[in-house]
Amino acid sequence: MTASQTNVTDIQPVAGSLGAEITGVELRPDSSDDVVALVRQTILEHKVVFVRGQDHLDDDLQAGFARRLGELTTAHPTVPGAESNTNVLPVDAERGNRANSWHHDVTFVQAPPSFSLLRAIVLPPYGGDTAWANTVSAYESLPDSLKQLAEQL
Repeated sequence: MTASQTNVTDIQPVAGSLGAEITGVELRPDSSDDVVALVRQTILEHKVVFVRGQDHLDDDLQAGFARRLGELTTAHPTVPGAESNTNVLPVDAERGNRANSWHHDVTFVQAPPSFSLLRAIVLPPYGGDTAWANTVSAYESLPDSLKQLAEQL
């Protein structure tokens, strides 16, 4: 797949063990299969993908693109999703829903989602960072005895 087929201008790693930024794409429910495949492959390879400039996205368009990556789950099993789309969990500090850092809450469900999409609408002028961890690298760096223990849990 070439950049001209997907309108991707660049894919740049942003950190040592995880993260890449894709430029030149607009995420939409009707994105081409090539764009969806490229985003999926970049997520699988880099674990975290940043796609800036997606101001056109609303809850429905975000969920529509996410649906192209796989079956959607409810936003959270104990916290209601957005009124307009139950697959989207609004995190709005002005409505009392704030977190010190974004985190994936639904890894404990029987069928956890393969991917999560986070859309920042309002960002502070500084701070507001998110923390990411590469659990594949963490597992691979474990001693064999701990890997065997983890595999038995």
